[in-house]
Amino acid sequence: MAEHASNDKKIELIRKARKQYGKLYPCAKKKRLRDSFTHHHDCLLFWFNTEDGSTRVVSDGKVTMKRIIEERKQELLRRGNINLIN
Repeated sequence: MAEHASNDKKIELIRKARKQYGKLYPCAKKKRLRDSFTHHHDCLLFWFNTEDGSTRVVSDGKVTMKRIIEERKQELLRRGNINLIN
């Protein structure tokens, strides 16, 4: 049952992205749009490329990209993997 709900969310995010961006393509080395999902905490993220080659992401509304980027930056800083120049 949970997988069905997850598939419904994926379909919903693909539709949302198509409405906003038009033609979509899998990003990275993915072959299919349905393989272009990741989870961030309890949020579902759909990654894709647009016709102009830009990589975009839409979420199920529980997270913003700004938050994801900030959390990733903090994680890399804790590990000592990046240096920030102000």
